[in-house]
Amino acid sequence: MAMPQLSSSRALPPGTVLDGELLAWRQGEPQPMPFAALQTRIARLRPGPKTLADAPARLVAYDLLEWDGEDLREQPLHQRRAALEQALATLDDPHLVASPQVA
Repeated sequence: MAMPQLSSSRALPPGTVLDGELLAWRQGEPQPMPFAALQTRIARLRPGPKTLADAPARLVAYDLLEWDGEDLREQPLHQRRAALEQALATLDDPHLVASPQVA
């Protein structure tokens, strides 16, 4: 499955594991597109420009499980969340974002 819009994730250190969800989501829209839009990309190894434009990919990350090979799962969620937000802020990529926090 080709997701060139997520290429900035290569800047994360090796041994980084995010928990998240891959969605089709147009920039500037408040909600993701229906799952069927993402399915148009899943079946293609090399999606063409029209497919990329019609169903842009976004990874919404919920948690940072490992960083630079270190297992963070024993740390409190608020610490992992802060580390996740800091890591994604360095990428400054609208296709790789932290999920909204829910109270």
